Amino acid sequence: MNILKDDLRKGNTGASYPRVIKINNHAQAFYGVTKEVIENVVNIEDKENEIAELALSIDMIILKLIGTIIMMFTRK
Repeated sequence: MNILKDDLRKGNTGASYPRVIKINNHAQAFYGVTKEVIENVVNIEDKENEIAELALSIDMIILKLIGTIIMMFTRK
């Protein structure tokens, strides 16, 4: 159990991700969830890069939304 905990702290989850999201933990999380949902509906064989790009887009949309919310509340 301690080995697993140490690995997670170091960022070693045992999962592999496309290179484009290797250093983006949020995009990796979106990638995992998105891949799981999509593969229940369609065949995603050889579509890892497209799903990774989608995960990056989701991350960027959320970051923009957070930025907008912060600006709204700091202007008052």
